[in-house]
Amino acid sequence: MTRYADYASISLNKMEAAKRQLKEAIVMFLEKRDIVAVHTLAAASYQVLYDIAKKQGIRDILYDSDIIKDEYRGIAKTDYINKAKNFFKHADKDLDEETEFNSSMNEWFLFSAGHLIRELFGTCVWKIMCLCGGLLRTIGNF
Repeated sequence: MTRYADYASISLNKMEAAKRQLKEAIVMFLEKRDIVAVHTLAAASYQVLYDIAKKQGIRDILYDSDIIKDEYRGIAKTDYINKAKNFFKHADKDLDEETEFNSSMNEWFLFSAGHLIRELFGTCVWKIMCLCGGLLRTIGNF
């Protein structure tokens, strides 16, 4: 992987950027580093992977989940799933506001991004597999 000091400029596509963001988010998550930084990277990676998968007709386990009724899907995405993601990256409408951040969404974004990597490439990197195994034990029979 290219480190910051190695190059002043690199060329990469959306998929490469998403994979790199996801790998770093997983490392940060497993090292119990800053939950906001993990969320920002995981959510950004997930969004790119979701957009690519959607164009290929691949359904996702988070945004496209069958447990969310179609009439509530938009509300669930804006009011719950994407609330912190949007809060952390925008300041145009809510500059003086605060948000309540549920860091369990980090696990959902990481898990869902890992699922999309598997669906898009047919493989999983070991960090994603370890994370997914840990999340499945945490989530249980949800």
